[in-house]
Amino acid sequence: MTTDELKKLQAEMPNDVLIKKVRHQISEMARTGGRSHIMCVPPEITDTDMILSELVDRYEKALGNEIE
Repeated sequence: MTTDELKKLQAEMPNDVLIKKVRHQISEMARTGGRSHIMCVPPEITDTDMILSELVDRYEKALGNEIE
C-alpha cells in the first residue's frame, strides 16, 4: 500500500470510529504501561501512532490551524 492510499483510507474513516479507536488505544496504553502501543511495518490504519496522528490532523483542520 502506498502512502497516499494509506492517507486516503485514514481520511475515509468516520469520526465516530476514529474516536472509538483512539479512546480504546489510550485505555489500553494506560492499562499496559504503554506496552500495547502498536506500530506495524508496513503501517496499518489502526496502528496507535496512525490513529493518534489522524485525530490530531482532523483537530488542527477543525481549528483552522493546519500545522505541518
